[in-house]
Amino acid sequence: FKKYVFSTGPIDYQKYLTMAGLTIVDTNKGDKVDLGMNLNKTTVTSVETGSNAYNAGISAKDEIIAVDGIRVSEKTLKPTLTMLMGKEVEFLISRDHLIRTFKFTIGNDKDYKYRIEQNEAVTEQQGVIYSKWMQSVK
Repeated sequence: FKKYVFSTGPIDYQKYLTMAGLTIVDTNKGDKVDLGMNLNKTTVTSVETGSNAYNAGISAKDEIIAVDGIRVSEKTLKPTLTMLMGKEVEFLISRDHLIRTFKFTIGNDKDYKYRIEQNEAVTEQQGVIYSKWMQSVK
C-alpha cells in the first residue's frame, strides 16, 4: 500500500488489468512528429503553449519556407520534419513579409493514445472481478 500511496514509482497497470481480463492496447504511431503547432499546408494555424515552437517564438500565421536549409512545400514538409525528428533544426519563416529564423527541437508526438480492451478468453475469476469492478463504476 505504501509503495503506491507514498511513492512516485511507475504502476504496472497491465498487471492489475489482467486480473479483470483486460489488456492495454498501444495505438500510437511511432513516426508522428510533434511540432507543438498545427499547420495548414505550410502555414502555422496555432501554437501549443509551452511547446518548443512556442518557446522559440513561432506564431500563428507564420509561413514555413525552409527547414534546416531545405526548401519545403505542402508535400515535402512532413517527410522533412519526420527525417529531422529529435534534432534541433532551424526554421526559415515568413512573418508579415519579413524573413525570420527560429531554432527548436522537433519531438515525437507526446499525445499518447492507448485503449483498454477485454480479452477474448477470460477465466471465471477474471469475469467476476470485471463484473464487480464495472458495477462500482455505474
